[in-house]
Amino acid sequence: MQDPLWPEKENIIRKWYFQGEPILDVGCNEGKFTSRFEELKFGIDNDSKVLKTAKKKGIKVFKKDLNKPFALKKFRNIFCLEILEHLVNPDVCLKSCYESLDNGGRFFVSVPYLGVAKRTIIALFFFDKFYGHKTKHIRFYSPNYMRNMLRQAGFKIMKKYKLGRFFPVYFDILFVCTKD
Repeated sequence: MQDPLWPEKENIIRKWYFQGEPILDVGCNEGKFTSRFEELKFGIDNDSKVLKTAKKKGIKVFKKDLNKPFALKKFRNIFCLEILEHLVNPDVCLKSCYESLDNGGRFFVSVPYLGVAKRTIIALFFFDKFYGHKTKHIRFYSPNYMRNMLRQAGFKIMKKYKLGRFFPVYFDILFVCTKD
């Protein structure tokens, strides 16, 4: 299923990314989002089945556990969209992304945003559906928590976007970061 916020995310990323430079998609899944870009694409995921599909879309794939450190060549464009909420060790993934980002490169990271009211409703009425075995969501993120995690990993935040709907019921937050 396609994320309904992809067009909005794509528009934001196209404003900031380095056109013509290769893209690394961390947690690429089947490559549905990254295949929207014309550049040379690389993808990392830990699921061999989805990597086969991504490879058919022209993405050069690597099987890696994103909860463990990974080292790749330097990229000027790294996407990490809607993956951190699935990881046990998101700080390890962020640090590996930082180390894989070229100086002055751009790092794009998004996570679902669930404000206090939405978290309470989910916890009371939809916990199994939202955090069930099919969704594999294991954590919540607030904008402040994400900002702190990104800074601890070494990133400089250039811009934060709140996507979908309106305050206080945004769907996602997307950060555009760099490495000095």
